[in-house]
Amino acid sequence: NGLIQHLRNKGCSGVGINTSLRHIKVYFNWLFEKEKIISEPIKFKLIPKGVQLYHYFNESEINQIYHYIDENGIDSFFKRCFHFYNQTGMRPTEPFIGELVGDWYLITAEERKNKIPMQMQLNDELKAILLEMQSFRDSKLHCKDANERVCDIFSRTLSKVVRALGFTGKKLTLYSFRHAYAIRRITITGSIHDVMREMGHSNPQTTMRYLRFPEQRRLDDFPSLREYIEQRQNMPKSGSMVTKSMVTEYSNVNKLSHSHRE
Repeated sequence: NGLIQHLRNKGCSGVGINTSLRHIKVYFNWLFEKEKIISEPIKFKLIPKGVQLYHYFNESEINQIYHYIDENGIDSFFKRCFHFYNQTGMRPTEPFIGELVGDWYLITAEERKNKIPMQMQLNDELKAILLEMQSFRDSKLHCKDANERVCDIFSRTLSKVVRALGFTGKKLTLYSFRHAYAIRRITITGSIHDVMREMGHSNPQTTMRYLRFPEQRRLDDFPSLREYIEQRQNMPKSGSMVTKSMVTEYSNVNKLSHSHRE
């Protein structure tokens, strides 16, 4: 317990501590079973997982990120990339592992993390951003693992912006756009099955974690979803919701420019 508290004070997460404990356990069991150096196997008591909440960007934070990029001389390409992640909910590497066929972006099951194929329809704006992102990746093909290299560039740029804006109290990464997308979609559709399919989750329990955020918190963080939340509050339990749009539009996103990158 003293070691665990020490690691927590150092900023280690429960998941990270448990992972380290498992590695130590494997090593000591090897000493017991193979080398006969210790007389009995080692047992560890892992940290309980508890309730894990996703860390997402709210609407205000997203707009602040876009505004900061506009006002501080950061290449607008990154603003468009962040907009793409926010509007599609894709994992960081997914824009680089699929194929654009007409209006549809397709990723095979073999390429996806949970072995579930993706079929996502993109509008003209998102298609243009996708092609720009892939062109940027192609410029890095001389690097080892170009996809990861590009995602690292995106992550470092986002971290720089987040630090400058002083967002605190939660760990914000490229995945935070994905979580924001899921919360919007589950609020708009009211359907675990639809959002599970869109996100590529193999376990519905993974998708249902987004329901742990109370409607009032979602209303505070995503004011544009007010009509959907209020409509659901006034609906009979057996009713169904008709959705108007697949994405949430933000006030300053329609001015995204597509200047050519060098």
